[in-house]
Amino acid sequence: HLQPKQYYIPNNWSQQPLPINYQLNYAQSGGDRSVASTRHPVQAALQAHKKQLQATALLQSERNQQQLHQQLQSIEEQLARELQKVQQLLQHKRVRAAAADEESHLQRSAERSRRLQEVHRQQRALEQAQASALQELQRAQAETAARKQAAAAAAVLRQQQQRQQEEEARTKMEQEAEAKAAATAKAAAEAREVAKAQQQQQQQQQQQQPAAGSAGPSAAAASTADNNSSSLLHLKAITAALHYEQQLAAKLKDAETAAAELNKPNLKQQRRALEKQITMAVSQISGTQEQVQAKSRQLIQVLNSCSTPQQQALAYITLASRVISQCEGQVQKIGSFAFPLAYVCVAVGAAVPHFMELLIAKLQQACPLLVPKYTMYSSRMPKDDWYKTLGYKDIEDPKSGEMRRENSDEFVSRMS
Repeated sequence: HLQPKQYYIPNNWSQQPLPINYQLNYAQSGGDRSVASTRHPVQAALQAHKKQLQATALLQSERNQQQLHQQLQSIEEQLARELQKVQQLLQHKRVRAAAADEESHLQRSAERSRRLQEVHRQQRALEQAQASALQELQRAQAETAARKQAAAAAAVLRQQQQRQQEEEARTKMEQEAEAKAAATAKAAAEAREVAKAQQQQQQQQQQQQPAAGSAGPSAAAASTADNNSSSLLHLKAITAALHYEQQLAAKLKDAETAAAELNKPNLKQQRRALEKQITMAVSQISGTQEQVQAKSRQLIQVLNSCSTPQQQALAYITLASRVISQCEGQVQKIGSFAFPLAYVCVAVGAAVPHFMELLIAKLQQACPLLVPKYTMYSSRMPKDDWYKTLGYKDIEDPKSGEMRRENSDEFVSRMS
């Protein structure tokens, strides 16, 4: 490059007048000093310096553009490489995702197939179970119907046999009652005839002998006859009921005689164990249905477990006595206790009929009102004997501690 000459440029060069040639050029250029043909040296230097600066700036701009272009190319190449990597990664991920989806689809299909097979298997098993249950139900219904028919036939047969036995027993009892009544009437007629004959004989003796010597024996004989006739005439009852009472009393006496054989020293432990079982079972009876059924089964088992007639008699009498004791104690305090106690007695009596007979005999002893009979009071009969006949008992007075006969209220409370 050509270096411009160095000129001195005053500070007020722009205000100084131009030479004539410069003025002409300036005027021709329309007042533009830059286009004047003849320029000032300073202006030329400035113009050259300006061009130099412009060239330098242009060169620097081109270099910068080249650098920017190179940078842009490198960035684009880097971005292309990164984009290619990303695309490869995406492609790889797509492949893996597709493989995973395919595997998952296969697994789901296999799981679905397995579940369907399991459901089908369960359905077949359920259908088989239903079919077998239906067959079992039909078989059970058929067996139940057969049992019901057999039970109904057996029940009808038992009812017929029981009705026939009852009719035979009733006929027999009526015949025995009629025979007993005839015998009683005959005995009463004979007693009246004997008493009448004795009275006539006494009157004859009184006429023949002194009154002082013969009055004693004849009066005693007449009194005996009157007592016998009054004992027959003052008892009002149904003959069949009296006969049944006597039968039960005889069975109770036979059972007590058989049970007395267990009072031997070598059998006391066995007797106490049996009595303890029965006493505990009776004392545990309560008002719940489960307890009533449980104690009924327990008592039936105890009664059926007795191996000898003596043990059976002892068990029957002990159970009947405990029931009577509960009636006089617990039932008298709590009247509703009579229902579970009666249920147990009926259940045991249905399974062991002989126990029911002994229980009724014990009840008739404790409560004479169960038998349709009544002994009318006679002036010739002592009142204590008459009260005992009616069922009154001697009790201890809680105040004085002495024994006395219970009053009517206490008797009615105990009987009810």
